[in-house]
Amino acid sequence: FESIHKYISDWLAYLEELKEGTFVQHTTEGVLLDVEGKQLMAEALYLYGCMLLLLDLRVPGLARERMLISYYRYKGAATI
Repeated sequence: FESIHKYISDWLAYLEELKEGTFVQHTTEGVLLDVEGKQLMAEALYLYGCMLLLLDLRVPGLARERMLISYYRYKGAATI
């Protein structure tokens, strides 16, 4: 679970850095105009989707429900 969260967090941080202009030579539009950049963005999102689907297939529904309820109780309704 932690690695999936870290993966999407890092990808979103990269997108935010692109948006802010942290990388001098690269922008979001520039990356998406480049053929390899466009492919990498699509593959990154596809890989995240595959991780979520595999998680859905491998973790039984009852366990997912219990994890969700325990997280909801731990964090509280106001923070979610």
